[in-house]
Amino acid sequence: MRRVWYNIYVGLAWLFLAAVITQFFLAGLGTFGAKTFEPHKDFAGAFHLLALLLLLLAIFVRRNRTDIILAVVLFVIVTIQFSLPEARDDAPGVAALHVVNALFIWIVGYHLAMRALVARFRGDPLEAAPARPPVDTPPPAAQ
Repeated sequence: MRRVWYNIYVGLAWLFLAAVITQFFLAGLGTFGAKTFEPHKDFAGAFHLLALLLLLLAIFVRRNRTDIILAVVLFVIVTIQFSLPEARDDAPGVAALHVVNALFIWIVGYHLAMRALVARFRGDPLEAAPARPPVDTPPPAAQ
């Protein structure tokens, strides 16, 4: 059963990346075509929910420490993303970080998805990979 949840985790990680692309599209649409940013704002709730589900699933399927830290970072920067546009009137420079933070969201989400996919196809994705491969040392020379 844990393997099924792990496959759901991998799928959600890639779905999250698709959501990032969708958010970029909706922001561009609001800038260049639509009269409002409402679709971009409305989709943000689902986007935030995906980040939370990724974090919970990373813990539930017992991913390694790096993956859980990446999931925590992803959830935190997605949460921060909501507050950045609110500073538009008082601090436009801070509000402009909304776009920069979106790039960080993409980068962290991409690493999370790739690590999950690579672990899935390398063998047992539920086992944490060793930090480095074992080193074969030659036996001590006879004296």
